[in-house]
Amino acid sequence: MPDKRTIFFSNPKVTGCKLIEPHYQETIKRINSTDSKYILAIQDQMRLNFTDHYAKTQLGRIGKSQKTDQYGLIQHSVLCVTDKNEPLGLIDVKIFDFDEFDTTINNRNRCLKDKASCRWLEALDSVRQRISGSHNRIITVADRESDFYEFMRSLVINNEEFVIRSKFSRYTGIKHRSHGEKSWDIVERSPIKGKIKTKIQDPKSREVRTIALNIKAVEVMLPPVYKKQGCKNRKNRISTNQS
Repeated sequence: MPDKRTIFFSNPKVTGCKLIEPHYQETIKRINSTDSKYILAIQDQMRLNFTDHYAKTQLGRIGKSQKTDQYGLIQHSVLCVTDKNEPLGLIDVKIFDFDEFDTTINNRNRCLKDKASCRWLEALDSVRQRISGSHNRIITVADRESDFYEFMRSLVINNEEFVIRSKFSRYTGIKHRSHGEKSWDIVERSPIKGKIKTKIQDPKSREVRTIALNIKAVEVMLPPVYKKQGCKNRKNRISTNQS
């Protein structure tokens, strides 16, 4: 008699999207029923590395360790959390690897849709569609990999709030060619508006320690950077807070 698990997973009607959809619906119910002042929609990626699992099959590249290709899966998720740090559930999950993209072409010469960065924008669109009828205040939180123009522009033109960890010290001003003062330099010399203490864990020693952070805020203009590539150059401008 065939294994029930084999019958289940070999059924063409069974897909990852259909399996996780009920979880999305429950997350949406929790969002709509919470009395939270705001909801954090936290985007991030994690790599499931199966390079040393010799039984692996049909897995793509997820990066390199020195010059050695690593194989596995990349999971891009959006987790919803209340203002009281209560998790409400995942509202979007995408699984992919770098073999889905033509990495033989230099990254600077590819359109956004041909880069792994497109997963960040796809997640934004999925969240908007799933909570389109919600009246909750949604704040997007994302790590340094989301610090690129198209992602910030999508948030700004949709009048959405966001917190993005800065990866680049960018030129400021109306035009990038003007080479105005860089954003990190402006933040560095701006006054401290407050302090906060938090606990972090050292990734190597696993030691938990308390650190003090200075809070600063300043408004700057971040112009787009024009690149010679196969896609049309983006000519829209955005004004956003860098802190």
